[in-house]
Amino acid sequence: MERTGSPHDVAYALSTWKKAREFQAGVEELAQEIPLAHARAYLSQRNRLPEYPGEVYEEIDRLQTLRRNAIQAEMRYVKAQVFCLFRDGIEEANFVTEHSPLGLTPEEAARALERALDLDEADGSVESGACARLLLGDAVLSGDDLRFGFSREIYYAAPSLGVYELFMWTTVGELELASAALKPV
Repeated sequence: MERTGSPHDVAYALSTWKKAREFQAGVEELAQEIPLAHARAYLSQRNRLPEYPGEVYEEIDRLQTLRRNAIQAEMRYVKAQVFCLFRDGIEEANFVTEHSPLGLTPEEAARALERALDLDEADGSVESGACARLLLGDAVLSGDDLRFGFSREIYYAAPSLGVYELFMWTTVGELELASAALKPV
């Protein structure tokens, strides 16, 4: 996420950066033992390939736990950002209709957002995360989502989701290859 000096810029705790460094070093090392495409498939489908020993899958699970814990540590900020976006009327139900993974109609989104706001306000804090759950889904809030990033609109709603970019299941080499493939010839 590019730093622009806007109110939507975020910073992360030193502990998050340390976990990101540990995670990335682990991913780079793991890539020497198993193609990361297989590791990502294992994480999403839990399919083990017989040619890789159990220790490899234990390391994948360890790295995913590290990733999940670090991402979850940022979710209180994500929950607050999404709640304030809707509470303050900056965005309305049509934003949920357009960006939620739930595929709600405008009427369903309006009712769901009203309930979510009531839940978050009744709680006295945003820890319930009802608004964030409505917009983002459980996999994102739990840190289990494997995507590499989010749309500009979702980052606008919850800038702290940039933490996902610190914990991508890719190597630097994979990113460089992908970047080279996108450059015009």
